[in-house]
Amino acid sequence: MKTTILALHIVIFALAIQQPGIAQKEEEQIKLSFSKPDEPGFLNIEAFQGNINITGYNGKEVIIELPPCPGDVQNPESPRPAAPSPAATGNKEVNTEGLEKIKSSSFDISVTEEENKITIKSGPPLNYCNLNISVPFNCSFKISTVNGNISVKEVKGELDITTVNGIIDLDKITGSAVASTINGLLKVRFSDVAPDAPMAFSTINGHIDVTLPSNIKATLKMKTDAGEIYSNFDLEPKEELEKSDKSNKYSPATTSWSNWTTAKINGGGPELVFKSLHGNIHIRKGK
Repeated sequence: MKTTILALHIVIFALAIQQPGIAQKEEEQIKLSFSKPDEPGFLNIEAFQGNINITGYNGKEVIIELPPCPGDVQNPESPRPAAPSPAATGNKEVNTEGLEKIKSSSFDISVTEEENKITIKSGPPLNYCNLNISVPFNCSFKISTVNGNISVKEVKGELDITTVNGIIDLDKITGSAVASTINGLLKVRFSDVAPDAPMAFSTINGHIDVTLPSNIKATLKMKTDAGEIYSNFDLEPKEELEKSDKSNKYSPATTSWSNWTTAKINGGGPELVFKSLHGNIHIRKGK
C-alpha cells in the first residue's frame, strides 16, 4: 500500500516575524518512518536544483532538516536561479519605485512510503533547494539531481547516485555503489564492500577518486580518453579490445571496438568499471 506522508509548499519570508514551522528551531525537522523499521530501508530522492547531503545515524527515522532552501532567514545570501527576462516572457517591466524588495524562498517537497521505500521529491525545476537528511545506517539509495552536489556518508547498503552538474562525495560507505556525474569530481571512500557486487564510476568532465579496502577481490576495467590512471595497488595491467554489436529497427547493425585497461586485485573478483572522458582515474588502497 502506498502512503503519502507529506506534501508541502512553503514560502519563507525574511522578516523579523516568528512564523510557525519556519523560524522556530523545534519545528525545523520532518521525521519519517519506514513501514518495516527493523529491516533495511530504501530511500529514493529526485531533485532538480540544489545539494543533497545524507548522513547515517543510529536511529530508525528519516529526518529532513528545514528550511532546505536558500534565501531563507538563516542563509539569505545563497544563490537562487535568475528569473526569466521580460523579453523572454513577453511581459513589460513593472515599476517598483518606492517598493522595498522582500527576500523570500519557496519550495515544494513531497514524500511517499511504500513497502519500506521512502520517495522524496523536491521542485519545481526553477527553485534551488538543498536537502539535508539523516538516515538509519542500514539504508540503500537511489539519488538523482540535475544541478547540485551529492554527499553521502556513514551508510551501509546499495547506492545508485547520479548528478549532471555537481560533485559526488561518498564517504565511509559499506556495500556497493554505482555513481556518475557529467561535470564534477567523483570521490568515494569505502569502509568495506559487498563481496559479489559489480560497481561502476563514470564522469565526462571530472576526475574519479576511489578508495577501496586493501583486502578487496576485484577485477578492474578502466578507461579515460583524455587523462591518466593512477593506483597504489599491486597491479599487472593489460590492454583489452572490447567488441560490441548494436542493432535496432531504426538503424543498421553496427559493430564497434573500444580499448580498455584491465587488472586484478588480490586474484580478481566482481567487475569494477571506471570511465572518464576528460579526467584522471585514481584507485587508492585503503586500510
